[in-house]
Amino acid sequence: MKSAAVNTVRHYHRVGVLEEPDRMSNGYKKYEVRHLIRLLQIRRLRDLGVPVDRIQQVGFGDDTPTAALTAVDADLAKSIERLQRARAEISAILIGSSVTDLPPGFEGVALYNPAQLDVIVRASRLAHEQMQQRDAEPADEGRASE
Repeated sequence: MKSAAVNTVRHYHRVGVLEEPDRMSNGYKKYEVRHLIRLLQIRRLRDLGVPVDRIQQVGFGDDTPTAALTAVDADLAKSIERLQRARAEISAILIGSSVTDLPPGFEGVALYNPAQLDVIVRASRLAHEQMQQRDAEPADEGRASE
């Protein structure tokens, strides 16, 4: 069974972020220091959240494109905001100020008791069905002149 590290290095070769080394006469790959340095650079970028498909765009050393890193930073900021919202919602559920069976923004509905919610849901469904029936009926002449 191959180790995860071997599979990862092979993946980096396939996607083109790590150059394939030359092979020795026995068929083994001959990795050099430059391969190790590149692998460490890739690992650092991956640890920073840079997707593998963006690593070529980001570059290394003095060649680092600002636009690519700015885009990665913006993606990370969005992820952080999403995770912070999720944590806040989980915290509200845990302390009992929110319920899990309602989407965000509908917490105020939770103030009603189950019987009241049932009446609201049934009335809403009935009104929706009546509107659909009305819209499906052909317009009669009396309604057309309105």
